[in-house]
Amino acid sequence: FLSEVRDIEVKSEAETGMSGSDYYLVRCKMALLQKDLHLAESELLNQGKVDECIDMYQKLFKHDEAIRVAEQARHPDVIEMRQAYFAFLLESNQEERAAELKVREHDFLQAIKLYMKGGMPGKAAQVI
Repeated sequence: FLSEVRDIEVKSEAETGMSGSDYYLVRCKMALLQKDLHLAESELLNQGKVDECIDMYQKLFKHDEAIRVAEQARHPDVIEMRQAYFAFLLESNQEERAAELKVREHDFLQAIKLYMKGGMPGKAAQVI
């Protein structure tokens, strides 16, 4: 990972003549190294790199965050992303997370069914 960051730093110095540590991608990778996902996101979005930001979150299995970024940027694939994530949650028997997703989408009936299927009648009752 660090060698990749160093390569990016050297390449950016050669291309721009500026310090490679000031390059947005280097700052993003260093933020990831420090586990500061929001700073990494900011570095990418400040450069208009929405797809790269979404990809970063998906590689880290932070699909909720990837969908949030896509929604904020009005990304054309946000509906497909949400559907694929929902299908993944169902396939992996994560009914609670799938139900939470449906609550955020205001699909309360589906959320209740998913909570019940997951054996969480208390959470199903809270939706009502």
